[in-house]
Amino acid sequence: MSAATAADRRRGWCPGALRPMATGDGLLVRLRLTAGYLPAATARLIADLAMRHGNGLIDLSSRANLQLRGVTETSLGSLQSELAQAGLLDESPAHEAARNVLASPLSDCDPTALCDARGAARALEAALMAAADPSPQGEGGLAFGKVGWGKRAADVWSPPGACGATLPLRGGIGAPLALPPKFSWIVDDGGALALDDIAADVRFRAVMHEGVVLWAVGLDTLAGIDWIGASPLSALPDIARAIGLAFVEAMARNPGLRRMRQLDAAGRREFVLALVMALAPLQAAPPHPGPLPAGEAG
Repeated sequence: MSAATAADRRRGWCPGALRPMATGDGLLVRLRLTAGYLPAATARLIADLAMRHGNGLIDLSSRANLQLRGVTETSLGSLQSELAQAGLLDESPAHEAARNVLASPLSDCDPTALCDARGAARALEAALMAAADPSPQGEGGLAFGKVGWGKRAADVWSPPGACGATLPLRGGIGAPLALPPKFSWIVDDGGALALDDIAADVRFRAVMHEGVVLWAVGLDTLAGIDWIGASPLSALPDIARAIGLAFVEAMARNPGLRRMRQLDAAGRREFVLALVMALAPLQAAPPHPGPLPAGEAG
């Protein structure tokens, strides 16, 4: 069942469950948990799989991924089959790599958080994995140029408390965005426990603007975060996919481009122009989006 080749498993590769990495103690199998959410029953299952198919050791990575160690070539197929049965295995290595999303881990219990970031993280993952759709308008009401959203193959439910809304998403499995393996995204709930110290190419941060929670959109640069605008939660999937598609097009023009911070000011202006042409203009970003001091979440 493994889709990895021997070359994929070399040390230094970005591993996954479908493309494990060879290490000194066997294969390292990385599990990407949506929004870092791990119910107790799933945790027990993963612990059991680590004991039966690996050496029992589980790492917690800096980006909230779980890494099962000591997996062998013989046990890998059985491990992947059980992960698939539990809904913990992606459709393909490309889909797995596209879900490089980190979300605020405590937003469902942090009193300073502006909202529960899990719904936005699910929406973002669905957008990154969905196939192109020729429909002219996204669900958030933003007009499209040549950028589509996803095939309407399934609905993905996001929990109540996701910025005051329950968001139905057009999900389904299609062709994921062909972004570089290390291209990453952050969904920050806007609370005091900010994710500022964690690098990401694109970040969405919840902000309070005129009594309404919006998501500020930031691009990584060598000088810091360039906040290009803000949007409601309903438009976040469309905007994320437009950013991803614009970056893929930028890579086609510049084969050495791999990270957002590699774009200089001129390149970033061109990038943002392509985004604005794809979507109706974003709302102006609230000034200096940043974590709120404790007690000011409203």
